[in-house]
Amino acid sequence: MIAPRFLRFVQLFLATLVLSTACQLSKAQPHQHILTPKAGSDSIRALLKYLLPALPSTHKSARVYYEAACRVDDRTYPLTFPKVYINKPSTAAAGIDAVRGIFAKQQQVEVTQDETGVIRIVLGKPPMSVLTTTIKSLAFTPDAQYNVLSAIRTVESAPEVLSVMSRLAIHNPMRIAEYPVLQPDTTLPHLPKEVSDVTMDQALDVIATTWSGVVFYGACSDLGMYEIFLTKSDYFLGARF
Repeated sequence: MIAPRFLRFVQLFLATLVLSTACQLSKAQPHQHILTPKAGSDSIRALLKYLLPALPSTHKSARVYYEAACRVDDRTYPLTFPKVYINKPSTAAAGIDAVRGIFAKQQQVEVTQDETGVIRIVLGKPPMSVLTTTIKSLAFTPDAQYNVLSAIRTVESAPEVLSVMSRLAIHNPMRIAEYPVLQPDTTLPHLPKEVSDVTMDQALDVIATTWSGVVFYGACSDLGMYEIFLTKSDYFLGARF
């Protein structure tokens, strides 16, 4: 028969061992990299968990350009956000330094910030020729001024953009989307009635900064497709997964 004192000693030893191990894991956690769970919307949500809080409080917008995981066998959702390695950023870092920390373990990634203040993240080597298209005049209807999805469609439907898409033989997969339509209200974030002499990329910057969100651009050369969507938290506007 085992003595009660010995049993008590074993229990205390095991409890101390478990607590010590837990503390060690807790301390190591910030330095471990995490593979986002799977490609697609779950991968984006895992990224946004760290990206959104890392954005400067005075400029809560960013752009993500990614080389899509092409799915030739899936005509419904042919473009997929890739799996990425992400890190929990250091609490001592802020702004672009914090964002760069998120991707410290990721290969083929470039994180920059230009004079506009927008942080840009390029994953892989996505084809971006269409984004350099110059749009002479881009008029937004009241619907497009107050609704992100309509705003993105307006940019994509600019005659200059459609012309370049035809020349490059690229297109975007069309989807039927249901979303609440906001009525014009000057107290809400909204676009100007018109912007002139901007590239497609600059027009998307305006959308990102207006709604303080992250505009994603994904493309696949093999399929000749691209997609654009905006997210602010765990929902996606304009996404075609």
